[in-house]
Amino acid sequence: MVGELASSVQQSQIALEQTAREHFMSYFTRQEDTLVPDTQKIRVSYMEQNEKKEGSFFVPTASLLSHNSMALDEVSVTLRADLQMEGDLLYADFSRGGREGEGGANPKGGDRHNCEVELKFKNRRPAEGVIETVNMLNKSI
Repeated sequence: MVGELASSVQQSQIALEQTAREHFMSYFTRQEDTLVPDTQKIRVSYMEQNEKKEGSFFVPTASLLSHNSMALDEVSVTLRADLQMEGDLLYADFSRGGREGEGGANPKGGDRHNCEVELKFKNRRPAEGVIETVNMLNKSI
């Protein structure tokens, strides 16, 4: 069960990363075998030798946007369990009612669920390639 939970979280993260990649790549156009950044013409004022001037510049669209795509930063799952020691073995019952005897009681006594197990899955850093590409695009402005 823990493996299935981890796999589900991982598959969700992969789907989010694929969507973010497709979105990022939509800011480029393929010309033969090369991706060329889409640009926007922007008119700005600037100072040159104490004189105010205006000019138009082509700025890569990808450099104008945040690329902090949605991600599963941290997923926390809490499971109620009935833990029982039998000899040297520890058994964990995650079923809805735990181990139940007659009348719903725990056959070993005590609460049906004698502990909670918390699983945490944390996200990792964005892909270095995206970070470096955006840095290079920003330097081209």
